[in-house]
Amino acid sequence: MAIVLAVLPYLRSDAPPRTRALLLALRASSLLLLIILLADLHLPGPWGDGRDTPASAATEWILVDGSRALDVTPFPDPPSPPGGPGLRSQVEERLRAASRAGAAVALLGPEPEGVDPTEPLPPRPVTPDPLPALERLAEVGAREVTLLSPLRYTAAALERAVRESPVRLRIEPVGGLVRNAGVREIHLPQRVPAGETVEGRVTVFGEWPEAAVAADTLTLEIAVDGEVALSMDLPLPEAGLPVEVPLELPPFPDPGDVRVTARVHLAGDAFSQDDQRIHRMAVGPAEGGVVLVSLEPDWEPRVLLPVLTAASGLEGVGFLRVAGDRWLPLGDDPPRPRTVEEVERRAEGAEILVIHGAGPSLPGRLQEIVTAHPRTLHLPAGPGGLAHAGLLPGETLAGEWMVLSPLPPSPVSAFLSGVALSGLPPLEAFRTRDPGEGIPALSLSAVGREEAAPGLLLLDDPEGRRAVALARGFWRWGHRVGPAREVYRSLWSGVAEWLTRGASEGMGEGLIRPVDPVVAMDAPSRWLSRVSGAAEITFMPEGFEAESETRVLQMEVGRVAETRPLPPGVWRWEARISPGDSEPMSSGLLEVEAWSDALLLPPLDAGALVGPAAEEAREPGVGFVGAGERPVSTGRPLRTHPLPYLLLIALLCLEWVGRRRAGLR
Repeated sequence: MAIVLAVLPYLRSDAPPRTRALLLALRASSLLLLIILLADLHLPGPWGDGRDTPASAATEWILVDGSRALDVTPFPDPPSPPGGPGLRSQVEERLRAASRAGAAVALLGPEPEGVDPTEPLPPRPVTPDPLPALERLAEVGAREVTLLSPLRYTAAALERAVRESPVRLRIEPVGGLVRNAGVREIHLPQRVPAGETVEGRVTVFGEWPEAAVAADTLTLEIAVDGEVALSMDLPLPEAGLPVEVPLELPPFPDPGDVRVTARVHLAGDAFSQDDQRIHRMAVGPAEGGVVLVSLEPDWEPRVLLPVLTAASGLEGVGFLRVAGDRWLPLGDDPPRPRTVEEVERRAEGAEILVIHGAGPSLPGRLQEIVTAHPRTLHLPAGPGGLAHAGLLPGETLAGEWMVLSPLPPSPVSAFLSGVALSGLPPLEAFRTRDPGEGIPALSLSAVGREEAAPGLLLLDDPEGRRAVALARGFWRWGHRVGPAREVYRSLWSGVAEWLTRGASEGMGEGLIRPVDPVVAMDAPSRWLSRVSGAAEITFMPEGFEAESETRVLQMEVGRVAETRPLPPGVWRWEARISPGDSEPMSSGLLEVEAWSDALLLPPLDAGALVGPAAEEAREPGVGFVGAGERPVSTGRPLRTHPLPYLLLIALLCLEWVGRRRAGLR
């Protein structure tokens, strides 16, 4: 059809027959040459000797998984022969041989990086899905890719890579099961009261070669500030079956920061980079932060609390009333019942107080605390709970209510600009008899009726600021994936920013903070801010040889910013919201632990797992070569030769000159 449309003007033109035939031949030749280039034909014969072939023009690639799983002892337990080369050096030798044979080499990652096979192979973080890297290589002309990897992926990820690979894929496993034990994570609270027993758990994992004895044991040690507090012997877990070990630490009598480490000891351990994990927690009463008090079971607190803590940059804690004076903290693991006096003490010192599910009355001193608090967010259970926000109760509105667009002008409108408000789940609405001086931040419309009502009021008076929800069911927005979740995050981020606006003037400490004070060595550090703008964070090493580093992050209220990974060690950081300021706005410590997740997953059996998936993958552009087979190298792709493009340009120029001489436009 394209050829017919291209030649039709010449068939209808008034040019002389001889000129018309020549111009028609030139255009048809141009189209034919373009189709040949799009077909990606290959010239016959081998394509060079590999030494002069540029990587960008290569069709055969080695995609190497350079994760730290290569830093294990690749021999049976005990190692034999002693002192032999490790997996990484074996892979490097394999890459040098492939490069001499004409293959290009790339490191596995979301964006694969070309590497020089003559240089040492650098370690890389674990890439859980190899498919994006295969797609990127296909875009640069790869037709055959050998995946050189320890294959420590999920079965679903590898099957998907084989099934959807746009190139001919060969799987070449490296290594296998090794004798190893590691600590997966430590489950302990971020803050604990002084003088109370601390409960938590540690997750350990392990594996051993098939020829090894499975009855071996490991030793788990829990140390507090360098002193061993607990020690226990455990059976070595099977590959892929982590084990949770409950912990009970003795009370900490004095307030301060505590460093807890969990370390495993196993004779003949082949991988030391997952033996220890670190957890830092604060001892003492918590002050300030976001405190959410929920008086009825609902999904809203679980969805809302993380959003508010991210938006405000503050620590957050929630309390759920279960029966009488029994309260359970949200997020505690394991949960420990709290008294109403503890809840009142936290609520009174909160920087943002959230009251959820309130009815006509509040227990204990909460009514007095809520009335006097300067920054509160009210999510009442119905019109009866509006009295705690200083509003006159009204009535429940029948039916379902949707958000009206455009939004009314309010202090949170900027956070919702550009966000799609259509398709949000409906809400349950109620009204107050007298909104007072409140500013509507949301307008709701009844489904099937021409009736409108405010959905959120912002009240600002000399005593403080209050945000009052006149609807229920916002959590349905946050549970969805896509635009609805973005609206939920933007709405409550705007409310949190409005509630704290001006409250932190002159108080720089805490305006910027890391999400977690301890990160793994291959993981980025994540940061929260209570103000928006360009933040300059300077990292200074403590007690080890490394250079100071400065990173500039674009901080936004309610969003998490990330910096690239730092070397292991303890870093003192200083944050300045305006680069060049002499005094930092916030400062603290960030510890980068020398821990890797490279051996969390056991290696897959490529032959057993990939074989059936390969049969399903036999469709155009997709193929599979079993391990041990060598792909047959093809000749040079025609699209990489300059002659076709020069010929195409010449044909187009000749056609243009001919048209001008024939008097055609």
